[in-house]
Amino acid sequence: MIKAVRVFARQQMPNYRRPASFLIKESYPLPPYSSVIGLVHNMCEWKEYYPMRVSIQGGFASTVSDYAINYAFGAIPLDRAQLKVDSGGGRQAGIARMPRSYELLGDVTLLLHIIPDDPALIADICGALNYPPVYPSLGRYEDLLQIEEAGVVELVESPESFTAKYDAYVPLGSIDPLFSQNITGTIYRLGKVFQYDNGKAKLVAPDKKSMRVWKEVVMARHICAGMELASFPGILYDSQNSDGVYPA
Repeated sequence: MIKAVRVFARQQMPNYRRPASFLIKESYPLPPYSSVIGLVHNMCEWKEYYPMRVSIQGGFASTVSDYAINYAFGAIPLDRAQLKVDSGGGRQAGIARMPRSYELLGDVTLLLHIIPDDPALIADICGALNYPPVYPSLGRYEDLLQIEEAGVVELVESPESFTAKYDAYVPLGSIDPLFSQNITGTIYRLGKVFQYDNGKAKLVAPDKKSMRVWKEVVMARHICAGMELASFPGILYDSQNSDGVYPA
């Protein structure tokens, strides 16, 4: 039996930006693993990375397009930059400011299960989510997360078959290959854990020149609510709430 922190939350109009979208800031249908793990670390005020598995489920009512100011940092000539900042050593860096269209998801519902590698952290996670030290956000910094419930549940092996109650990310390794031909949905390559290019898996950059690289990426299929799923070792079940759980 495995213990996990079960979180039920809502968001009004978040954007979970897809990295490859530029002219229009497209959104994933659900937050990626790295965003949820970052939320947990931020609420717990951890400065070091603690390994964990997370299951991400939910849904949204509609999508809308919104205009917002976008800031581009990088090798922008100073004579073309709208803003300038001190980059150290007496030098300046340019920042371009321009309008961009953002895809927003309306009336988002989220069901998250958090399973830390160290079970002793469960109480800390549950306490931080029930009494957050700062306002919780998921997606962009301004995308407020309304946590309606956070508690500890016990997970068991999934029954022979069950119906998914929410849209969800299901890691490809959690689906029985013989059954996967009956599963439809877009496959996403989702970042989970990053490290800096000097090999350090820290939450704070060791120096200004360090860049993030993905240390762990999950290939997951986005399934829809109402889909029939078969039992497989990678899929767990919350019998108290009749929820399938798909940790990665």
